[in-house]
Amino acid sequence: MVILAFCKNSHSPGSETGNPQMCPSLMISCVQFCLSPSETVRFIELDSEHERNTYLEHLVKEKSLPITLNNKRGTVPFCDICFLIKPDRTHHCSSCEKCVPKMDHHCPWINNCVGYHNQKYFLLFLFHAICYCILCFLSTLGFFIYFVHNQIDFDLNGMHVFFLFVISLVFAIALFALLLFQLALLFGNSSTLEHFRSPNFRDSTVHTTFNLGFKSNFVQVFGTRPLLWLIPIRTSQGDGFSFPVRTAGGDGSRAPLLYSV
Repeated sequence: MVILAFCKNSHSPGSETGNPQMCPSLMISCVQFCLSPSETVRFIELDSEHERNTYLEHLVKEKSLPITLNNKRGTVPFCDICFLIKPDRTHHCSSCEKCVPKMDHHCPWINNCVGYHNQKYFLLFLFHAICYCILCFLSTLGFFIYFVHNQIDFDLNGMHVFFLFVISLVFAIALFALLLFQLALLFGNSSTLEHFRSPNFRDSTVHTTFNLGFKSNFVQVFGTRPLLWLIPIRTSQGDGFSFPVRTAGGDGSRAPLLYSV
């Protein structure tokens, strides 16, 4: 199960946006965000940043793109490498050289980005890896106890078992800490990037959030079928390009889900 979750993490299909030919499985979804050749030429010919931002605003309205976020400068989020208007919660990864929907972080251990398309797989990978480390730890605990009480000799084989005991314990603690952080992000419907820099919603007149509540946040990633929660297969909801939001009333109270973008 650990190996299966790892493989799904490393080779999750359609983990990028960008040119349609780069993500054929998501062509219908992402092609609307890409600039056409004529739009690209016109965009490049514009002299000032203000003119380009105005043109991007025009494209968002003309194409009716479901954009609810601005970039940190307060303008339409645009990737000048992939040449696309970035969907909500999408970020460009310099390591993968592509835009990743709902990007969380780039993980060198799986040589891939963690995002919308493999968030569930990554969480399951952490969970099963912890279980495996605990199994190794418990399997070697008896040897460690005997060794402490000088009841066995510390030969070459014993050194290997002792090394496995220490490594499994260290990795179990580290992975458990990472899993707790990722679960906190999951139940808050956030990501590592959003944890350090809050999303900048275009409508600043009301408080808006992607946090729909513990249950809805969990179901959005793991789906509604409990029997499939621990199996690394696709059960996540949505398309990765638009996300339901909630707005709060003037008194700061949580309002019902108003719309899905």
